[in-house]
Amino acid sequence: MVSLEDRFHCENGRFPVPGKVIRDAHPYGVLDLSHVLWKSSNIGATKIAQRLDPAVHHRTLQALGFGRRTGSGFPQESAGLLRHPRGWRPVDRANIAFGQGVNVTAFQLAAATAAIANGGVWRQPRLVKARRTPHGEIEELPLAPGRPALRPETAATMLQMMEGVVGPEGTGKRAAVAGVRVAGKTGTAQKLDPRTGSYSNSKYQAWFIGVAPIDDPRLVTVVMIDEPKGISHTGGAVAAPVFSRVATAQLARMGVRTSNGPPRVETVLSTPAPTPPVGGAESLAAAESADSVMRFGDRVLVPDFTDRTVDEVRRAASGVIDVVIQGEGRAVAQEPPPGTIVDGRSAPVRVRFARGPGEG
Repeated sequence: MVSLEDRFHCENGRFPVPGKVIRDAHPYGVLDLSHVLWKSSNIGATKIAQRLDPAVHHRTLQALGFGRRTGSGFPQESAGLLRHPRGWRPVDRANIAFGQGVNVTAFQLAAATAAIANGGVWRQPRLVKARRTPHGEIEELPLAPGRPALRPETAATMLQMMEGVVGPEGTGKRAAVAGVRVAGKTGTAQKLDPRTGSYSNSKYQAWFIGVAPIDDPRLVTVVMIDEPKGISHTGGAVAAPVFSRVATAQLARMGVRTSNGPPRVETVLSTPAPTPPVGGAESLAAAESADSVMRFGDRVLVPDFTDRTVDEVRRAASGVIDVVIQGEGRAVAQEPPPGTIVDGRSAPVRVRFARGPGEG
């Protein structure tokens, strides 16, 4: 077993195990347990797994719902892939430790993370919250009973460690939401190249999964961007900013107000957005409405001005939000970010514009 006080030498970025050399994106020396998570060290995760009994490791993954269908009702839902520990070689134990030796679905990730947020209790996810009866009444469907997956104290420690991932030392700092405590984890998965039968060095999936707010969990969101294009392909650079935007908008609809100030780290607005995660699509659409600004009394929900012209931004904000225009062309960034609730006319929104290639 391992504890928060344990230290792991991360071999300055290169660690051989039988059958493979494990590498980190950056060279690290000695890291404690929390920093292994914050820095997303493959070598640190491998050394943690080497201390665990494979059967216990496998049993914990199963308890969190991996390797079996969630029962959500999603058509043809996959059970993913989690092999029996009898077949785990040293290289398999390493790969499974940092997520490359298993196959999971977004539903499984969301349910497992929700179990951590729920004090260690795993609950079956559902696609439909309520239905209309033949008499026209709305009837909420009951939740399936939960089952223990982790000890409550273990879940609480995990959530605290995951908050550090979104902190200044973590790989998920761009997932921060202004005024709200967020916990999460980044992931960058190499895709299998069918031509070579090995992992690709050019095609990736960028992941981020987060919980907000962690002192009263209301929302778990999974973001996955398949084969991101651009100078970066990591979950922290590509998927984490999308989480920040979706979570801010969804929390606003739940009545959880974010502060007027920006997140701890600037949100990247030029990242292409993926298909919204289940449960977040409605809030994302509301936050990014092209023609209206949502109001909450004297407060308003800042829309996404990205890619609009100066005139379009002024029309959308007219009479509701004061905007400060910077530059010409189309909107490429704004402060505060989309989904932030501000005090109407007293809190201006700064929108930066730039001309694209070929524009006059």
